Amino acid sequence: MRPHLISAQTGRPDPIQTAKDLLRAGRQEEGERTLRQLLDRDGGNPEALGLLALLEVQRRHTKKAKQLWEQALANPTPAWIYLRNLFNLLSVVLREGARAEAAKYASRPVPQWPEQRIPNPEERQMLPALADMLADLGRIDAAADLLTSAIGHLAQDGVLHHALGKLQLARGDLGAAWQALQQAEQRLRPRVSFPLLTDLCLCAMERGDQAAVRAIHATLATASPVYVSPAQTGQRANILIFNKVKFADIDSERALHFGGNFPGQLSTHLAAEYRFMSVFAEEAAGRAAREQLPPPALILNNIAGAEAMAARGSQQDLVQFAASFGVPVINHPDKIAQSGRDENAARLAGLANLLVPRTCRFDKAGKTGSELAAAIEAQFAYPLIARTLELQQGLGMHRIDDRAQLLDALATRLPEQFFVTEFIDSRGPDGFYRKIRAAVVGDHIGVMRADWDTFWMVHGRKSEERVAFYRSNRHLLAQEDRLCADPDRELGAGVMATLHAIRERIPLDIFGIDFDVLADGRLVFYEANASMSLFTAAAPDIRSPDHAHQRTLAAMRSYIDGLLK
Repeated sequence: MRPHLISAQTGRPDPIQTAKDLLRAGRQEEGERTLRQLLDRDGGNPEALGLLALLEVQRRHTKKAKQLWEQALANPTPAWIYLRNLFNLLSVVLREGARAEAAKYASRPVPQWPEQRIPNPEERQMLPALADMLADLGRIDAAADLLTSAIGHLAQDGVLHHALGKLQLARGDLGAAWQALQQAEQRLRPRVSFPLLTDLCLCAMERGDQAAVRAIHATLATASPVYVSPAQTGQRANILIFNKVKFADIDSERALHFGGNFPGQLSTHLAAEYRFMSVFAEEAAGRAAREQLPPPALILNNIAGAEAMAARGSQQDLVQFAASFGVPVINHPDKIAQSGRDENAARLAGLANLLVPRTCRFDKAGKTGSELAAAIEAQFAYPLIARTLELQQGLGMHRIDDRAQLLDALATRLPEQFFVTEFIDSRGPDGFYRKIRAAVVGDHIGVMRADWDTFWMVHGRKSEERVAFYRSNRHLLAQEDRLCADPDRELGAGVMATLHAIRERIPLDIFGIDFDVLADGRLVFYEANASMSLFTAAAPDIRSPDHAHQRTLAAMRSYIDGLLK
């Protein structure tokens, strides 16, 4: 055990350091006794209280630990001890799953990091982790202010710059986010951080900086141009997926290639039947790595955004690369090019029993914000939806209720080119918005799931808030089961006929359709594309109906095997 530090005030060994040394040496009783003796003299010492709380956690006495941390947090100084205690308390409470309780603790004032203290290695790890927890609990501004206050001491810390950049991105400050993320990338070189590069890519896309997006994609593709799944006995064929570099949830090389949309889901659900491989086909590095791939029997094109493909000018490269294998291609690049958001809206116009929200593409070039706002207002009433050309899953999409919000979005959030779409208020009598998803596989159409929300942008069932919503509204799950089993009965006669009419006009092979049905029986078309998630990823007790998934998986097998004959 190292020599005890001497307190400058008393000339005696520092009791906190003595206790820490005893605890590290496994002498818990002596360490605890030292801390309690200190508290006899200084009952509110926050560091001693925090250390005792950690001892109680080790003993699985979390209630006692929380009480000790609450006592410690009554003293906001010194700030670094306060922050450490808050971090430890939130870690324990979140590990218990008590999110509401954690939010209560996170609502306390969060001090800035003091200028006079240089964070030690433990504190350097704690700061971004605490900021991440605070942001997750709704304290994004407090988290960003905390990291900003510490960054002066840690100017060369790439991890801290990355954490700050993520927070700036979450709060919509794209300029500050870009600067922080670039600084993180520079400080982490030559190491390649997949999560950092994907955050840089997301920021660049939000900013409309296509040159930066292409450079980041090229860097990721060079690091891992192809991925080949392990071979298994009984696999019937090799299937090559043309993937694009993804920019979320990367924790492995496989995750870099296979995302959460249906091609990635198939690579899991049908792994025993087909050997799935991936190549970043838009990237020169991916096409150059062709020799690393076993010969495929089929290609599934997952570069499925018409607008993104047009922006990159990659259609011909993809067409030529696909042709070089001499095998069938699902969702061929030429078909993708014909299925853009505005093209689909135009080709579906006039279909009976179908309401297609008006959609128009706008370009900022040569226009002031006021001029562009006037052009939009000439075609659309408020509220309206503005969104980027490329992003999916609700990213880059904003509801705008008045001219002030529109001018702000034009100045800060929307890239050079963007879509504006008519907002259709489809709330039901229960007050919920609803989004229904159908899967199209060749001529097969199956309703896969329905989601509800009190918010206009209806998401799935991944976040804790959405999980809690469905556990509190289980009647919706029963309604979903009936809806998927017999759509015409639950939604009204003619719904499936309308979906088949949509299918006939959309030039894709496998894709998803998002829609709802109004009280008057009309189907509201939200979108159709080949990059949707079709199979459930929700917790077992709130998953969408298994019978719907099994029908669509059977249709997928049949369609794939038909192409392999």
